Amino acid sequence: IVAGDFNAHLGPMWGPRAHKSPNVQGVLLGEVLDRCKLHALLRPWVNTYLSGNSKTIVDYILADVEDS
Repeated sequence: IVAGDFNAHLGPMWGPRAHKSPNVQGVLLGEVLDRCKLHALLRPWVNTYLSGNSKTIVDYILADVEDS
């Protein structure tokens, strides 16, 4: 499982969290999804990551297609 803030907008070919038009980061992330056989998991809530006093949004959680 990989989780992070990728600043990516995936296009419709990469799943339900997709925007109509992917940005450059979205195209690159989509290529990684395809190459590594990963799936961007859909979450109905905002995911947050806490590290010390810092809090950031995790906008994608990636998992193996078979595991998701």
